[in-house]
Amino acid sequence: MKAVIIEIGKDYCIVITGDGQFLKQRMPHGIFEIGDEIVVSEEYTFKPAMINVKMSRARSFAVAASVIIIVAIGSIFGVQYLRNYYSREITGEDKVAEEKLIIVPVPSQETYMEEEGDSVGESALGMAVEEKEAITFKNTYSLEEKTEIEEDIKEIMRFSYRIVDNTQLKIQLRNIGSTLSFEGTFKLVILFSDGKESRTDVILLDDFGPGKIEEHPTLFLKSGETKLRLEVTGNAY
Repeated sequence: MKAVIIEIGKDYCIVITGDGQFLKQRMPHGIFEIGDEIVVSEEYTFKPAMINVKMSRARSFAVAASVIIIVAIGSIFGVQYLRNYYSREITGEDKVAEEKLIIVPVPSQETYMEEEGDSVGESALGMAVEEKEAITFKNTYSLEEKTEIEEDIKEIMRFSYRIVDNTQLKIQLRNIGSTLSFEGTFKLVILFSDGKESRTDVILLDDFGPGKIEEHPTLFLKSGETKLRLEVTGNAY
């Protein structure tokens, strides 16, 4: 006959049968646990004389409550385990998807406009640089042999000088071009007869447009100053 263990003693257990009988069964301690179903032999079973019916009912309710609690706790842990398991699987799939996903940044309209603006600015700057024509010129004149001279530089600038009373050096600069302006420097170096520098004067020109004339203040020649070296650097635009 089958019965469920509801109480375990030192060398016995109390079981409940399918028809509601409470029986005492001799059993070695430590083999079974409360809630185990065993087969009891009627030869060794008997109704416990000292069992209080009310207590037995309370114990049965306690056993039932214990079973319910055990099942509930098992269900909670089972659900938590399944949740963690699927969470790990989903996380792993997401990670693989992230590794395969290639994010290509799409420039915003503002970025595109800024880049386009920079490109236009750079192009304009490049055109402006290309439109400028670098000018370099260098020559030396003898103030004793030529008291008056005109020198055209790149068909844009004209340098001229004349000597008055053998002591006054008058210098003029003129833009002879029709469309281009000039910016740069005219460096005047007056030399002694042995080639050593006596003094230097610099004329700065900025936005010197077509038809403009620059009359430099008169330079008074000293004894021994016989040559003039002209150095021109600048841009026509």
